Amino acid sequence: MRAFYFSLGFGILFVFSLTLWLIVTGRGDSITSLRWGVAVVLSLSVSLYGVLRKSLDPPAGPVAFIVGYTLTLADSSLCACMIAFFLSSSRLTKWRKGEKAKFEAKEDGGTARDWIQVLCNGLAACTASLCLLYISREGGGLVLGPLIINAPAILRLAGLGAISCCCGDTWASEIGSVLGLRPILITNLRPVPRGTNGGVSIPGLLASGSGGLFMGTVYYITQALSTYEYSSESQSTPQWIVIPLGLMGGLFGSLIDSVLGATLQYTGYDENKGVIIHCPGEKGTKHISGYNILSNNGVNLVSSCLTAILIPFIAVLLT
Repeated sequence: MRAFYFSLGFGILFVFSLTLWLIVTGRGDSITSLRWGVAVVLSLSVSLYGVLRKSLDPPAGPVAFIVGYTLTLADSSLCACMIAFFLSSSRLTKWRKGEKAKFEAKEDGGTARDWIQVLCNGLAACTASLCLLYISREGGGLVLGPLIINAPAILRLAGLGAISCCCGDTWASEIGSVLGLRPILITNLRPVPRGTNGGVSIPGLLASGSGGLFMGTVYYITQALSTYEYSSESQSTPQWIVIPLGLMGGLFGSLIDSVLGATLQYTGYDENKGVIIHCPGEKGTKHISGYNILSNNGVNLVSSCLTAILIPFIAVLLT
């Protein structure tokens, strides 16, 4: 039965990938069959690796494939960033998980990501990639042209901003929750327990900036290694600008996430178990911060979308 469902799922994903490629190719875009094949194999390999390593639960695998395939078809550098984010965040989620379980409820500290988490982390970048596929006939290329104010550049930077936000926030949460022993709530600067939504610390802020810097560096390196590198007309805009933009995406995105988490996401303290919980109304729970409006996935989605808008705007101001 498992073999049947696996074959069915793979067949559906194959039809989806082929249909999207044919639609794009039908518009005259120069996306070769080789690029399509690479996108399918790479996305399938990464999603299967995540499921087998239990970094993704089985329903999350197909969603990860769709996100990865769309990014690869639109811009291989965005795909490289998404893969680097997935591998690093999966590693960090399992890092010192026993210590994290001491101050955070088990249902909030699982290491396998479900399909909603994958979708919320990848939706903004995936949307930017779909728009890029619709308007661009290159199937790749430099992030910046001679002028920053052009639609393909804006969409590539939006995708980079969204992924940098997710990576920065994940690094901050996984590293800051362990090393940031005295976090403060971002809205009132009062000390809060570790694991509190909206709690920030120096190690956490450094981690968020590092995560964004990592994404910017990965994007720049893959651009430098691509066959589309540095045409003479692109030299008026230095391509290395994506590195500091990635850093800002990670740092600012994490701060946006913290503000949303402190205000629109509930955090309570279970005095009986001595752990942080995110569901109000349980007996013996002390409210710490936030209203029960957004879940953690909702906060991630909103913050990545806002950062996807912010980073191209900053790039326009800088260039």
